[in-house]
Amino acid sequence: MIKDTLKEWSFLIVAVVILTVSVTSYKIWHSDTFQEKYNPKEYWTERVRSLEAYIKNQKVFLEHERMELMKKQMTMPIDVAQAVNLANTSGDDSSDTRKTAIEIAQDKIKGTKEVIKILEKGIADTKKELGKAKQELLKHQ
Repeated sequence: MIKDTLKEWSFLIVAVVILTVSVTSYKIWHSDTFQEKYNPKEYWTERVRSLEAYIKNQKVFLEHERMELMKKQMTMPIDVAQAVNLANTSGDDSSDTRKTAIEIAQDKIKGTKEVIKILEKGIADTKKELGKAKQELLKHQ
């Protein structure tokens, strides 16, 4: 009975040790630090590829935000007129409504412009990082 229990526990301990070693080895093998040191060409090739893909995606987001900005700027007069019309029909003060509607529209435009600036800065920073990655890749060609 005790022998069977010891066999079960020893099997479990061996299985846990093997699993731990396997997971640790996998994580070390796929870590950036390990790959950069022992497989520099593959590491920098993948790094360049991923940075290029990131820039491409960010440019799509940037273009979308630019279109959103244009849309908000073009529809601002309509949004303000709509708010004033609604105020007039409900008997509210249309001058206050107009000011509020303009402020809201301007805040939306300002927020979109800030997003555009953030995206542009991110793309510029990533392009610098891409240039460095390409230089590293050339060292290992």
